[in-house]
Amino acid sequence: MKHIAALTALILISLILTGCRTNHRSTLPERLTLYLAQQQRIISVTREEYLTGCILAYCDPSFQPEALKAAAAACCGHAVSVMRERSSGEFMGADLSDDPERCPAWVSPEESDVEQLLNSRKLAEAVEYAVLHCPEYGGEPAYTPVCRTSTGLTDSGGLPWLPSLELPDDASSPWYSSTCTVPAEYARKALRDSTGSVILPPEVSDWFTDPEYTPGGVLTKIRFGTADVTGEQLRQAFGLRSSAITLTVSGEEITLTSRGCGGNTGMSAYSAERLARSGMTADEILRYFFPGITI
Repeated sequence: MKHIAALTALILISLILTGCRTNHRSTLPERLTLYLAQQQRIISVTREEYLTGCILAYCDPSFQPEALKAAAAACCGHAVSVMRERSSGEFMGADLSDDPERCPAWVSPEESDVEQLLNSRKLAEAVEYAVLHCPEYGGEPAYTPVCRTSTGLTDSGGLPWLPSLELPDDASSPWYSSTCTVPAEYARKALRDSTGSVILPPEVSDWFTDPEYTPGGVLTKIRFGTADVTGEQLRQAFGLRSSAITLTVSGEEITLTSRGCGGNTGMSAYSAERLARSGMTADEILRYFFPGITI
C-alpha cells in the first residue's frame, strides 16, 4: 500500500509540474450536433466528420499537409470557442452551425465530390493534429477564424492574437475575386428582404451612397435609398464570395465586385498553403496568424 501511495503521489506531482490538463484540454467532443442553416435541420456528426468538412470548406485537399493541419486546428479553436460562449437556444439547440458568420464554414464531405479523399492520409493526419493541437490563449479556447483567402490585408479581430496582416500574395488566389452584374430592378428586388419598402432616387447611379469600409476593405454598410444595407446582406443577395464589395453603375445595370473569399480576419488558407510550401510547420503557421496562442 505504501508503494501504491508513493506512486500515486509521484504521478500527481508529475501532472502538476508538466502542466498536464488531460481532462480539461480544449478540444471538440467525439460527437456533436450541427445545425444546417439553409436546410434548417440538425444532423449528428463525429468530430472527424466535422473537421473534415471544415477543411474542405477552406482548403483544396491537394494543399500541403502542414497547411491542412494548421487550417484544421484553427477551425477547431474557432468551433470550441463558439461552443463555450453560445447561448442555449442558439443554432436551434445544436452544438454548432455551418453558418460562416458565426462558426467555421462546413461542407458535407458527401456533397463535395471528394469522398475518395476522405480516407487519404493527409486529411486524417490533419484532423488528428487539430484534435490534439486546439489553440488556446491564456488557458482558454482561442477564437481562431479562417477564410479561404483575404483581400490582401486582414482586419484586426480586436483581440491580442488577431492582428491585421498584410498578405499581398492572396491576390493571386483563384478565389480572390468574384463579380456580379445585374439589372437595377433585379437589385431592388434582391434587397427587398433586407430593406423592406424603400424609397429610391430616380437615377440608378444615386441608389447606393455613403459606403463605409474596414481598413481591410470589407464593406460594413452602405446607404441604399432610404435604408442601410450591410456588406454581408449584399454578399448573400448576390452570391458573392466576400463582403469586401465595391459597386459601379452603368446605365440601368449595377456591377458588384468582391475581393477575398470568406471573412477577412485570422488565417488565410491560401497564404497558409504558401507558407507551408516555404517550409513552415503547422505550429509555425498557426503562430504566424495568431501570435501569442499556445498549441
